[in-house]
Amino acid sequence: MINKLTIVINNLIKLKNFSEVLSKIQNKFEKNTKKESIDWAKSNLTSIETFCSSKDKILWEKCQKEYQEIEKKIKLKLKDEPDIILSGGILPLIYFLVLLNKPKNIFETGVAYGFSTEVMLSAIQKNQIGHLFSSDLPYYKIRSPKKIIGKIVSMDLKKNWTLDLRGDHISLNNFLTYINKVDFLHYDSDKSYNGRKKTIKKILKYLTASATLIMDDIQDNIFFKNFVEQNKLKYHVFHYQEKYVGLIENIGLQINHTKKEIEF
Repeated sequence: MINKLTIVINNLIKLKNFSEVLSKIQNKFEKNTKKESIDWAKSNLTSIETFCSSKDKILWEKCQKEYQEIEKKIKLKLKDEPDIILSGGILPLIYFLVLLNKPKNIFETGVAYGFSTEVMLSAIQKNQIGHLFSSDLPYYKIRSPKKIIGKIVSMDLKKNWTLDLRGDHISLNNFLTYINKVDFLHYDSDKSYNGRKKTIKKILKYLTASATLIMDDIQDNIFFKNFVEQNKLKYHVFHYQEKYVGLIENIGLQINHTKKEIEF
């Protein structure tokens, strides 16, 4: 217990992100709406196969083969860490959508080992267009937390990557000072209702008409449900690795069409 407390205190002193960490701790005491969100997600499921095939069947089939090769590379990098499970979002779909839509400015909240980062950077390299801006906050309960962030990301892909480790809100403020348009957002950081609300509210006006939003772990609370229903947005829900993922396409266009203040 003392050891753990020492690690936490040392990390907080080193990271200097007291407000970000405090916000995350406060968000843990929100009302539990997990059952409602799971029931809603189950009743609104879309098949990943059907969705992707309807967009571009040939590209989807090609993507699945290419993703298998990417996955092999990642697993090889993890050979000395058997306890680490390859996760990090709905990776085959993310790879497909980046290849399909060729977004220029991609934002990612939450990196950890860098599984989704590697996948998006691989798609960017293949497209020969785009840049990935990633935010993360080192996990303050483990030793040397910065060392694991982006650990598996290939060196040759990093030229198209900007990483900020000061937490979502400081990082996004930094990115948005020189990037005023966001074409793709993968949200996989603070899973609380307030955490999601704060980030989406901050970035919403920067999302282009054709922008894509992917939000992981929507089963944790009813944020995604409320957001799409209250604003009458078209969406898809997918089931992947025992979790639920939300997708909104053309979010900038849809938001502009509501012609009213956005509700959360």
